[in-house]
Amino acid sequence: MRRIRRALCSASARRQLVFCVLVVILAGINFSSEQRSISSTLLSNQNNEHVVEQVGSGAHHLSSCDEKVLDNLDKRFDQQRSERRIVMNTSMGDRVSFDIYEPEATCFSEERFGSDVRYRAFGDGPKFICGVDFIARQSAHQGRKCLVYSVGSNNNVDFEKAVHTFMNGCEIHTFDPTLSEPFVGGQYATFFPWGLGEDGVEARARGKVWEGKSFETIIRKLGHENRTIDILKIDCEGCEWVTMVPLFELISSAKVKVDQILIELHLPRLRSNTQLKDFFWGADKAKLRVFHKERNGWGCQGIRCAEYALASETFLREANRDSICPSKGVSLLQPLALASRNEGICTFCMGGIFNRDMVVPRTGGNTCGSIMLMAAGEVNGSDICATIQKEERVCCSKYSEEADGNAFGNTTNSNGVHA
Repeated sequence: MRRIRRALCSASARRQLVFCVLVVILAGINFSSEQRSISSTLLSNQNNEHVVEQVGSGAHHLSSCDEKVLDNLDKRFDQQRSERRIVMNTSMGDRVSFDIYEPEATCFSEERFGSDVRYRAFGDGPKFICGVDFIARQSAHQGRKCLVYSVGSNNNVDFEKAVHTFMNGCEIHTFDPTLSEPFVGGQYATFFPWGLGEDGVEARARGKVWEGKSFETIIRKLGHENRTIDILKIDCEGCEWVTMVPLFELISSAKVKVDQILIELHLPRLRSNTQLKDFFWGADKAKLRVFHKERNGWGCQGIRCAEYALASETFLREANRDSICPSKGVSLLQPLALASRNEGICTFCMGGIFNRDMVVPRTGGNTCGSIMLMAAGEVNGSDICATIQKEERVCCSKYSEEADGNAFGNTTNSNGVHA
């Protein structure tokens, strides 16, 4: 009988042990599920200290897709620039003067731009631009108009018309003191008969005489000191040699911000054999990368003029990230026309980012700029969007404190500038 009781007790104990183990397992599963739910809730509704790494598969893809690739590209671009700098002191004749100044960087969204029909920009006049759709989409997402300066016109407004048509109606200012007829591009740009040059120094061309204005003066007169010039296009038949190096100094000292410069350099206007070197030394100091070069085959004897396209290191990296790292939802590769149909895109810092390069704490090294790109791939009102928007306190704290959203000086000034 004792053996039977011990056996029954033993069997009962085993059953109880199995039952207890099952309870523990089920409790663990339930606890794990509850923890995931809590984590999700915290991610959406509490102070976000882990945004980006947990912000969803699309954002994680953007975070990992792939900063290393962009880092490697930057290293290659730096190496090519370094090699060019080594040989910059070589004495060269006119025919080969431009030869050592080759593109050192690549923009994956580069295109020849400046015609009524997209991708049909041929002949003399159009320029190579990096990230046409990226600029338009980014400025629209930030709640501002992109800003374009067009220096030199001769009343050819194809470029201004293309910018107006394909870049979400950028704010365009055209400058030319040499026009003999009224400016014909008034529906696209604000015109100023100003000549780019040294402040107060008299200049003349095509029977016109004017006093030069520096970029610093022009930017101040237009009230653009705190704005980014998205595109600066210059074809002023020689004024570049007295105006660009001072502009590079302003950029390198963070007094002026220019994302992209499209410029024709005219060799005949060189006053000494150091001016071309000074131009590229200045561009390097301003952290601008050459991403395109084109000899002017329509004039200048085919050797004395060359078109260059330069982009800031920061802008080029963001534009290339936009090309190689599409987010989920609205693809960052989609043209603005497609993206704008989705009125529910997650908004972020609509008043403008205070500092796109600022690294946001506890986000795995992500910058305000990269977080803004993540927002473009999410739906407004979603938990992920709400999580991303909490980083506005870091990236655009002034904006979040202002009820009218105008803390960044994004009010439009109707006045405008050229050369």
